[in-house]
Amino acid sequence: MKCSKLNIVLLLLAVIFSLAIPSFAAKRKVPFYGRITGSNVNVRARPTKKAKAVYQLNNNNNEVETLLVTDVHHGRDGDWYKIKATVILYTEDISIDSTEGWVFGKYVAYDKPYDGEHD
Repeated sequence: MKCSKLNIVLLLLAVIFSLAIPSFAAKRKVPFYGRITGSNVNVRARPTKKAKAVYQLNNNNNEVETLLVTDVHHGRDGDWYKIKATVILYTEDISIDSTEGWVFGKYVAYDKPYDGEHD
């Protein structure tokens, strides 16, 4: 069987597209509710590991109550999610705090679609 260069190129393109389709389908549209999958997860001012950490989630003193993902940045080192979080603080008294910033994508898991109730 003879294979022309065009047939080889078409076959390679078909393989590439078949592998890429599942990864595109796995991407979630923002906004959505998520959850933090690690402990001592940094919330950063900008979507880069070099940016200043402005808050730390799921450490010994706090627990995330709600996490709304409002934007996504596709960086060279991976996806970053812009989040708004409501946090319960466990100090001498239990109190509620909130934070906004960027969290590296591997520490955020999809929970459920956004229902429009959190601003």
